[in-house]
Amino acid sequence: MANTVDLDNITEYRDDSASTMAKCAQLVDILRSARHAILFTGAGISTSAKIPDFRGPNGVWTRQAQGKDGPECISLRQAVPTPCHRVIAAMVGRNIVQHVVSQNIDGLHRRSGVERARLSELHGNCFLRVCWKCGYDEETDAEVDSGLRHSDDVVHEGNRDSHCGQCRLKVPHFCHCTARLCPRCNTEAALLASEQPLRASGARPRRGHQPTTAVVRMRDSIIHFGENLPEHDLAEAFRHAELADVCVVLGSSCTVSPANEVPKRVAKRGGKLVIVNLQKTDLDARAALRLFATSDDVAAFLDRAFVQPFDAPPTRGSLALPNQPTMLGGTPFPPSAAAASRRPEESALAFHVGNTHRLSKPAAEDEPNSASWHEWELFVKPCNAASRERVQQLTITLHPTFNPSQVNFGGASLISWADGVRAVVEGDGWRESAGGYFVRRSGWGTFNVGVELRYAGRDGGIPSVATTAHQLDFSCPETAQLWQVTE
Repeated sequence: MANTVDLDNITEYRDDSASTMAKCAQLVDILRSARHAILFTGAGISTSAKIPDFRGPNGVWTRQAQGKDGPECISLRQAVPTPCHRVIAAMVGRNIVQHVVSQNIDGLHRRSGVERARLSELHGNCFLRVCWKCGYDEETDAEVDSGLRHSDDVVHEGNRDSHCGQCRLKVPHFCHCTARLCPRCNTEAALLASEQPLRASGARPRRGHQPTTAVVRMRDSIIHFGENLPEHDLAEAFRHAELADVCVVLGSSCTVSPANEVPKRVAKRGGKLVIVNLQKTDLDARAALRLFATSDDVAAFLDRAFVQPFDAPPTRGSLALPNQPTMLGGTPFPPSAAAASRRPEESALAFHVGNTHRLSKPAAEDEPNSASWHEWELFVKPCNAASRERVQQLTITLHPTFNPSQVNFGGASLISWADGVRAVVEGDGWRESAGGYFVRRSGWGTFNVGVELRYAGRDGGIPSVATTAHQLDFSCPETAQLWQVTE
């Protein structure tokens, strides 16, 4: 909140390029020698996804304390994992990092591929519903809608005060109820009365659990000021803090308690504390290494040290080691027929990004909870020969319910994996006849697909990364947008 911001301490600092590179090299050495490394992440790792932080110069609480309107923010459903999120997921997958403790509620760690068992979300997840009774949880495509007031079987929407007796016993001022009934705790009849179930993932079983005839509602998982942190996530965070000999803080001011006790605990036990943040923090004096740099720039260095050497090499060369952090660029255009028909200059780095669609199974008229089933293909087509030749790697990020949820193309080849095991999904790959990269899937819902491009610099210059997102569209047979990368 606004009263947690020190307006005299909102200045951001940046190490020079040489200092950043030297410190990143030290960080690599620290992680390579670590027995049990954990990450502690904050809002700073999501700012490049157009999600504002809280206590930065343009943060939510900072502007509130200054009497200004809140900063611009895209909807969390539109947000795409940043390069930092992707590198974190890769490092966790390769066991370079054993656990991630996050204060963020945007769900981007999960969307980037971090397993639930390797992640403690101390302040909740906007896309996660939980049952307080049995511990069952499920991820959703859209932000969880809560704040419902109920009495017996009657649900009233739009109430944000804690008039719900069950919520009032656990939280002070907010009703976390949703319209969804817990499928474990309720009878079949009660479940049929709830909304259509979404696909569940990551549910934690409870031994000896028996269904009950009482109506038990799912809750959102968001933690508000004054509420207790989720017991399981908090316990896991401190369990790993007790094991860790290295804790790397990424994009956090380490202000909010009790979450900030996690990095404190590692430092108190004699572990190495590394802090990557543009603003000063109260834990700087305890840090073995302090970097004033963006999380994305540091992640780019870690990517080259830990991730790229294990990836299959692209068919056209490989990424050279740049002598400065990789910079981000890219300007997405809104989908439209006019945009798709525009022809960029032959030397421009540009792509058509879109999807084709076919309805394979309409919703059953006599089944109110049934959904239509769609077959679709996402495509990324270089607009000219120069764009095709400069592609070094293309990463497509799908909703986490897909397996694999991330598909990687190197040049004109397919490098796809799930849980560290190589797997090629039929229909994915480069199609010479169509002049593009394709990912083929089927399902009932739309979502934002993340697109990350690694491309060669002009005239052999430093490689760079650009990102955009495409909203799947099932309203017509084909839709596309022009994506022209700003260099």
